[in-house]
Amino acid sequence: MNRYYATGISAYGHDGTDHGTITIATHESYAEAQEHAHDLMENSMKYYSKRSLFMEQAPSFNFELNADQLLAKALKVGFIKKVGEDKYELNEDYSGGKA
Repeated sequence: MNRYYATGISAYGHDGTDHGTITIATHESYAEAQEHAHDLMENSMKYYSKRSLFMEQAPSFNFELNADQLLAKALKVGFIKKVGEDKYELNEDYSGGKA
């Protein structure tokens, strides 16, 4: 009996809405699937809208910042950069910062 392992990703719209899991490929071994998943993660970029940034990061600040304040802080410390209208790209090299 052959076993197949799927590599999948969770797809989110630029506004943070969940579009479910998309299967990318099937693999004959767990190790092969893990390697493919790692490659996908390395080559993917994460994007936020102001709302999705707030929903993900507000708990880290004990909900003391509103969405505008949190966005301004994230831009100031280099956590994200603006790449479009209400579209922000995660800085993969971010190592922490204070503003």
